Amino acid sequence: FGWYELEVQTVGMNVDEQGHRVVAPFAQYDDILALGERIRSFDLPNAFRSVSLITIRRRFLRYTLALSAVLLPVAYFWPADWWTLYGVALPWWGFVLVPAILGWAVLQYRNHDYAVREDGLYIRRGVLSHYLWIIPTEKHHVFHATASIFQRRLALKTLFVDTAGAATFAYPEVIDLPADEANAQLDRLYGRFKTLYRTRVEAAAGDPDARLGK
Repeated sequence: FGWYELEVQTVGMNVDEQGHRVVAPFAQYDDILALGERIRSFDLPNAFRSVSLITIRRRFLRYTLALSAVLLPVAYFWPADWWTLYGVALPWWGFVLVPAILGWAVLQYRNHDYAVREDGLYIRRGVLSHYLWIIPTEKHHVFHATASIFQRRLALKTLFVDTAGAATFAYPEVIDLPADEANAQLDRLYGRFKTLYRTRVEAAAGDPDARLGK
């Protein structure tokens, strides 16, 4: 129905005071964006880039293996005289969920994209709960691109930008990007951060190579 929640990430002296703070708990999407622009100016991209299509296969295999790990042992120890359906032991019917798993993997792919702009990184992700992360360039603290053993075999990487006071769950990461694209975007983000930092240092100290004091 178009309802969203607006949160901002904060950092406090006390660890209990940092994290996400709810600004608007229940508002229409357009109102959320208007309020967000009053908190910090941003330019929402008109187009987002999709992650690799291979992510559908990876997610489908992962979820199918997880389902099999549950159903196969249950089916093996299922007594022959217990519940059956059309002569088939009940646990085996759990595999009818496989097409639904494929559909879920496709939905996750279609709802996961990103955009890199001059003012920061934008990430959209989520099927049941939709997330839109807006991470300003000057708030980037750590840049990294990781690849699991399975991602390396498929030339994929996950791009992640860490910020102060980051949440424990629902990380703003771009999962399953082609490795070359992930590396290029990482360099692009880091380059823009360094340019912004040097510009601000030069404005404050008159020398782009100077180090700012506390």
